[in-house]
This record gives sequence, structure tokens and C-alpha cells, in this order.
Amino acid sequence: MHMSLEQLIDSGRIWRYESRTSRQNSLQTSEPALALYDNEIRQDGPEPASEAAPPAELATGYPLLDRVLTDRGWPCSGVTELLYTNDGIGELSLLLPALRTLSRGQRWIIWIAPPFQLNSIALAAEDIDVHNHIVLSPESDRDFWWACEEAIKSGACSAVLAWPDLSRERSNGRGQQSSQKAYACLRRLQIAAAQHKVACFLYRQNAQAAVDQGGSPSSLRLQLRPDTASGALMVEVLKQRGPRPHEPMSLKIPRPQPFHYSRLSDLKHLLQTAAV
Repeated sequence: MHMSLEQLIDSGRIWRYESRTSRQNSLQTSEPALALYDNEIRQDGPEPASEAAPPAELATGYPLLDRVLTDRGWPCSGVTELLYTNDGIGELSLLLPALRTLSRGQRWIIWIAPPFQLNSIALAAEDIDVHNHIVLSPESDRDFWWACEEAIKSGACSAVLAWPDLSRERSNGRGQQSSQKAYACLRRLQIAAAQHKVACFLYRQNAQAAVDQGGSPSSLRLQLRPDTASGALMVEVLKQRGPRPHEPMSLKIPRPQPFHYSRLSDLKHLLQTAAV
């Protein structure tokens, strides 16, 4: 069933940009504190211009990693797969320097199906402009891949960060067919990102990548693991254009405060602290 844009917005699956005036009007309603806080990410601020040129280079912010990557940073026109063991190991903090750079531009940063609620206060504390971010919450596997591809093709965003839902993929019950579909979708994203010059970051848990067959069509594939002894993040280059290092790198990832909430109580605690 095809839905109109207004129906999608009303269903809560996509967020509409609102001006400061619209936001002030919304404050006069009985909007709960949780939704009000959430507005810091999705509205209030100048609407980014889609015609702004994408960056030619995108440094990771970690010289050791930049030196071993073929692009001397993150691929600006391709898909980067970030494979990780579990949430909270520094997988999002790894991208903070790049997000800081991209947020200063005039194009959107699109978050698709993140498994958490973003902490706009923490992002802003890291000098990341939160006014040009959009968060999408697809309800199906098909909608997820469609949203990723359309966001890339829109020409209005500088980066797409997306999280395929492992439980949703398993619910399809198609085994190898699901793996083949994921590969085909990845290839479509890679082609679209290369054509439209968009940096696409795909977060995948190891269990997802383990069922891949035939390799990966992505420009870059990294394995992320925590080093419990040193507190560092171990980064291994699994695939890139050109030669790749044989040994994982140990990166010290600054993590001053959480950039997302795993529980509603975390958000309530921060709101209470801020009100003191």
C-alpha cells in the first residue's frame, strides 16, 4: 500500500522539519517532556540547502587510522561497514570527528533505524550542530533499505548512518535468501553512494556479517572490538581498495558522556539534572 507523505509524517515514521515559529506553537500544547526534548534533534534552525557541495575528503580524526585508509579518511562516496560485537564499545564515538565536520555543512545527516534515542545535549557538547539531523524509523526490512537508498539519492544529505535490524531480518525466515538480498541491497547502496557522493555508514553486528556470502561490495569494512584491558577500541581493516594492514589498530576514543540513551530512565535523569 502506497502512503502519502502526510500519512507517513502522521504515522511517526518520518519527521518533518519545523521552523522556530512552529516549535513555539507546539510548546503551547500538552506535548510531553520526552517529545519536547526530542525536538532538539529534529527541528529548530535553518533548513540545510541541498545544493551544497559534499566534502572532497573526510578525515576520521585519528591520524593512525587515516594513514592506513586508502582515502586517507572515510570514503566520501561509498559505503563503510562497521562490524561490532555489542552496543556501547565506542562504535558511535568513532564517527564523532567526521560528524562534527559534516554538521558544519548545509546538508542533512540522516540516521536510519538507530537502536537508541539520540542525546542531542551530548552531541552539541562535542560541537556537533544538531539542527541538520533527521532520524527515520522504518517499520520493515524493505522500508529500511528503501529509505537508505532514497536518502543517498536525494542529493540533500552528506551522510547516512543506518542500522539493519537483525531480529527483523531473522523474522523473514528466508536464511540464505535473506543473505543474498542483503548483499544485493548493499551493492545498490554502494553504487548510489558512489554516484551521488555520499558517505554511508552501515552498523552491522557480527552475527549479521557472519552469514554474508561472496564478500562485501562496500568501499570499506572495519571490525570493531573493545580492548577491556586498556579501554581502547581495536579497529581492524577487513576490506578496502588497495592494500590493507595486517594488524588491528588500538585507538583511544574520547567518550566524555553517552551519545544515546539505552533506557528512558537515563533521559529522565538528565532532564532532572539539567533543571537543577
